[in-house]
Amino acid sequence: MKPYLESVRRLTRIGLVLFALSTVASIVVAMQYCTQTYIGSLPSMRTMFLPLVGYTYIGGVALALDGFSFLNKRSDSDYYHSLPISRRRLFWSISLAGLTWIAATVLASVLLTTAIFTITKVSFVALYPLVAVPFYIVATMLVFAAAAIAASLTGTLLTDLGITVLVLGLFRFIQFVFARGIIAEAQIIGWLDLPWYFSPVSNIATGQLALLMRPMLDANIYHFINIGYSALLAIAELFIACLIFKKRPSELAEHGAKNEKAQTLFACLAVVPVAMLLASGAVVPNRTNILLLLAIAIGIYLIYQIVVLRSMKKVVRTLPWLMIPLALSVAGFFGTRGMTQALQTEIPNQDDIAYVQFGGVYRGTSMMTYQQYLVSEVEFTEESVIDYALSSLQDNISSIQRVGYVYYDYNSQNTYYSTLEPVTFVLKDGRKIGRIVTFENQNQLMSLREQNAEYAAAIRSLPPEDSICYLQGSGVYSEKFDASRDILRAFYEEVPQSGVIISDSYRQYDPTAMYGIDDQQSMGSIDLAGYVGMFRYVDYYNIRLELPKTASAWMAWQNAHSTNEYFDLLQKIADKSDSFTSDSDYLNCSMVFYNMPMSDGTKQSVSFYYNRYFNDDDNYSVMFEPLVSELVDILSRSVPTTDSSAMCVFTTWSGRAIGDDGQYYGADIMALNAASDSNGMVSNGNVFYTSNGVAFYTANNGSIISYNPSYRAFTSADQARVIEILKQWQELQKSWSYTGMQTDDSASIQSSGGIAATPTPEPPSIFDEISPTPTP
Repeated sequence: MKPYLESVRRLTRIGLVLFALSTVASIVVAMQYCTQTYIGSLPSMRTMFLPLVGYTYIGGVALALDGFSFLNKRSDSDYYHSLPISRRRLFWSISLAGLTWIAATVLASVLLTTAIFTITKVSFVALYPLVAVPFYIVATMLVFAAAAIAASLTGTLLTDLGITVLVLGLFRFIQFVFARGIIAEAQIIGWLDLPWYFSPVSNIATGQLALLMRPMLDANIYHFINIGYSALLAIAELFIACLIFKKRPSELAEHGAKNEKAQTLFACLAVVPVAMLLASGAVVPNRTNILLLLAIAIGIYLIYQIVVLRSMKKVVRTLPWLMIPLALSVAGFFGTRGMTQALQTEIPNQDDIAYVQFGGVYRGTSMMTYQQYLVSEVEFTEESVIDYALSSLQDNISSIQRVGYVYYDYNSQNTYYSTLEPVTFVLKDGRKIGRIVTFENQNQLMSLREQNAEYAAAIRSLPPEDSICYLQGSGVYSEKFDASRDILRAFYEEVPQSGVIISDSYRQYDPTAMYGIDDQQSMGSIDLAGYVGMFRYVDYYNIRLELPKTASAWMAWQNAHSTNEYFDLLQKIADKSDSFTSDSDYLNCSMVFYNMPMSDGTKQSVSFYYNRYFNDDDNYSVMFEPLVSELVDILSRSVPTTDSSAMCVFTTWSGRAIGDDGQYYGADIMALNAASDSNGMVSNGNVFYTSNGVAFYTANNGSIISYNPSYRAFTSADQARVIEILKQWQELQKSWSYTGMQTDDSASIQSSGGIAATPTPEPPSIFDEISPTPTP
């Protein structure tokens, strides 16, 4: 116990510094995250505990090298070796002291981070803190063990650091290079399909570095099987370090290695990472690249040997040993190709397959949806599904061997839409074969899979309501979340009854379909984010008219968050658009009409755009001016509606104009409101927020932005006139061979069908007194 306590005391200085840095950094990072203006999804564990990622490497190395620092000074080394305590006991006292400081730092950092997230009411995965504590303790101890081996092998700080990197990462780097080379060459294997012995995340210390290059591995690294394996690896490395420590001569202090042979071994190991790059697939194996890698490898070897041996004669004598890492490079290159061929030819027999699983295109990423998560758990035993997956894999491999990549001949008679899917073939003996398969026909794949009842239920499922942490981008504790609950309730009530496939990823694809027709008209969207266990999902659902109750709830929500749309100012700017007086004056207006009657008997959503700028004498823009002016006048008489079956309009616009008196239109309103008052008015050209919480930016003083509209309906007479105006608009667009609408060219806007279209009255003019004429 006394040597342990003494070691804890010796590590107090560096331990307290690291403890303070880690805890302060955890507080700062957590506060920065939790006080962001917008948070729309749950953080990953790496994001939540980011300071501990740095502590893993800095803390592990610093504590180990400080604990064994006496090995780098001859007098200190002699003193400690003369103490009446066995070397084994001394080693484990220092290691346990290091573990104590590591555990205390990790635990404090996790608790502080969790407390800040809880106090600020920012959602996080509840299991994260429970997993983070053992994860970061084990990861840091892995680094500590590597540094302990290095400290026992060498006698200087510089070589300690170099050997630590080699012990910690050399084997894993070679493993990563082989894995990348196989993936690049095979083309049908992903990072999550590699055999366990090639997995970059089984070692959780080096695995965190792999995440920087391959984020999809994030979903796998935190499994307890990886933590357990890494813990056993750390213990094994500590025992190896202990054995080396017991046999280490005191004379090694202040020297890089015990002898010239050991030093040459270290130099060869330093060259291996560069020499192995050829096997990774990241470097094209041509003459130029081979010569460049060879030059770099020789340079590293010579520089290292010159620094440590300090004799050119000795360096030249050791040069033949450089052939070993170069030979490993050649072996690795051809070995990668051989493994690739073996994996490509590993095609299971259909009779040996128990079932197949589909991981989904977004597996392992933060974009994975709840439906994809459920589908990934489904076991497809249907013979037709297995046969299609297996035949597609065979076609993929045949294509790669024939032309070098996956290729399907285009067939105009086939409504195919190829898709990539990660497929896991689970054999009857329990073995799993993972492949990335390109299916020629996505619709056929979906049809075959829907024969599975569990799959059919999964693609129509919704996340558990109590798992939702963000709705429409707002956290569960915010007022905006509560304000959106009506949409959520309607959605959760209507979807199970309708049987609609809510995720577009699992709908049949029709390249000829028009998606703005009848019940496929999209009114808005629902954004959900949450978690189940350790799985985080982000779901986005279109609100179409096939869900009328949800569509009405969406319209009510949008109307409730809309403020004055300033149609009077829109009218003034529209009337002024033919005579703007400033080169910064402009008008942009977008109108989306829903349930517009069409000549083919359908109802469609139709978009119309109108843009005018200073000195804009484009005849195309000019000819729409009277139509826009009348439309805006009718808009001013429209009323908000939540009837999703009625013809309605959704208008957004922005503009700027100076009147004849030299004042901005709307200047009186601008003077009363700051740029961030959520009323859609900007007077200083700064960032502002509309009433729905969306940020906009403008550089024009006096701009008027109305991007917080409501859904508005018309009286029967006004609706009939709107239809006539839009019909004229459509015909004018066609005359210019242009369509700004989301409609089929074969369909046109249907006339009002007997309803009297009342022209909008215009104020009298001097010409009306002579010869009155109706509004065109």
